[in-house]
Amino acid sequence: MTKLQALVRPSDVIRNRLIALHDTQGMKWREIHALLRKEGINIPAGSLCTFAKDGTIAKKYRTLVGLPAMIPAPVCSKCGVPHWYDCATQIVKAKRPKKAPAIRWGWLFDYSKADVIRMLENRQEM
Repeated sequence: MTKLQALVRPSDVIRNRLIALHDTQGMKWREIHALLRKEGINIPAGSLCTFAKDGTIAKKYRTLVGLPAMIPAPVCSKCGVPHWYDCATQIVKAKRPKKAPAIRWGWLFDYSKADVIRMLENRQEM
């Protein structure tokens, strides 16, 4: 196997074929979908169009075009373990500010409407 063959993946071959069918032969995406469906590649026409244009494809269709089912997660440069946060920016729960207590409005029912209006107008403590 040459270096050039090692760099070409099955997904690249399918993508180039999609572009060739659409651009050079003038086939519509639904016609391409019907053609590939006969070959056992059952991917919707819209997903074929997206895959041909920018190379992205939904997770459930990745194995059909020769890509791995899961994309490998990036490994942290500091600890060597794949995770979704950076070790330097890890948030420690003890350092988070405490949540403000909820406002209680039950005291309003202890006073009459006129008393509440008077206290609010004069900004008195309840």
